[in-house]
Amino acid sequence: IGMGAFSASDLNSVDISQSNVKTIAAEAFEYCDITTFVWNDMVTSIGDWAFYGSAFGEFVLPATVKTIGNEAFKYGEEMTSFSCAAGSVLEKIGDGAFWRCESLVTVTLPASIKTIGADAFYYCSALTSVNFLEDVTTGQSKLEKIGNEAFAYTALTSFTFPETAKVITSASFGGPIFKNCTELTTINLSSTVASFEGALDYCSSISTITVASDSENFKVAENNSLVLLNKAGDTVVYISGLLPAGAFDLSSVAQGITRIGPE
Repeated sequence: IGMGAFSASDLNSVDISQSNVKTIAAEAFEYCDITTFVWNDMVTSIGDWAFYGSAFGEFVLPATVKTIGNEAFKYGEEMTSFSCAAGSVLEKIGDGAFWRCESLVTVTLPASIKTIGADAFYYCSALTSVNFLEDVTTGQSKLEKIGNEAFAYTALTSFTFPETAKVITSASFGGPIFKNCTELTTINLSSTVASFEGALDYCSSISTITVASDSENFKVAENNSLVLLNKAGDTVVYISGLLPAGAFDLSSVAQGITRIGPE
């Protein structure tokens, strides 16, 4: 379906189930109040702004779609949930793909996902749950990168990083991915998260930090569960804003601290 083919039209229902459509190009259905879309089993890509401003409610992505373009569902203010059909091969969610989908509550991503773009779920102010499925054989996700402010200004209360096929390093993070998630209380780091600096900027409610027992990169301070250290115990990676007011004594956390924050 070509670029801008039905842009700003009066469509609210589309059925491509009997077609051979493989690509939905940029802006194809932007500014259309589409509530129902019947897919075929051939579409592999959704272009930039393709469903900008759509009116989907519960949205299930076809298993064949591999990429979602930048701002593809931006301002889809009626969307309440996003998931993928069984056997999904989705690898990439583009920058700002679900920007300000303010009714979006739950997101479930397949094991195949590799990249979540910058601002992907920015200001999805009702978003409370993001779930990563794992491959039934390996028990892992293929997640490699989460972009800058991908989950900023959401209502997430907890976030669990999946065990991944690749180590997730600082190059895989785009700065404060949870910026201003003021309701976020719990962070669970998998063994394959290798850096975490800056991810929790302005997250004022962190009360629980857990780290996989086989992590080679981090540990929670033995005497204070609100402090995240590197595995060697000589660097403070993160300190929760919920620490009691007053002076903070590093010696109460761990001996041998030589650095606070990244090198």
